[in-house]
Amino acid sequence: MRHIFLILTLCISISAQQSPEAEWWKGSSQAQRDNIKSVYDRNKAYDKGWTLAAFTPDESSGGLFLVRLDGAEVGQYGQKAYNVAKRENKWKRLQGYQSRRLPFDSLWVYPYEEVDKPTEWGIDRAFQRLMEDMEFDDRHARAHIDELLDTHDGDWEKVWKYWNSQKHGQAEQVRAWIRFLRSLGWK
Repeated sequence: MRHIFLILTLCISISAQQSPEAEWWKGSSQAQRDNIKSVYDRNKAYDKGWTLAAFTPDESSGGLFLVRLDGAEVGQYGQKAYNVAKRENKWKRLQGYQSRRLPFDSLWVYPYEEVDKPTEWGIDRAFQRLMEDMEFDDRHARAHIDELLDTHDGDWEKVWKYWNSQKHGQAEQVRAWIRFLRSLGWK
């Protein structure tokens, strides 16, 4: 009888513990939760919905804080405005060489060149657009993931690890968020 009580108590205490992701979700506002769901919905057609939704709670607190001054990161996914401006310049340069419009999601195939280096104005403009234009933010986040997938031979674990300069534990954190978000039953 004593052992049964001990096992029952242990099971209850284990089930009462929630993951950090579940705790964050429970403490977040409806607007933050809706925003994360929206990120997933907008990007699932590109096979990046789970990853970008998993980045959002940590990079922008679910879209609540779009600017991180400590690393000059901005937008829902905490992208560096310099890198976004450089990618924009590469896309504009490649448009001049193409007889038709180059799909943005194929940019990763082409290397960067010195002329793609952004100006201060270009960086400021990218910073502003990342805050104001979700489609712009999504498009550049997907392009950055494509670049990382190419660099790391399709290894999603490394993509998660190297997003925004190798934050310690980032890959494990993203995996935990994806597991949690999938448990919500989103389709």
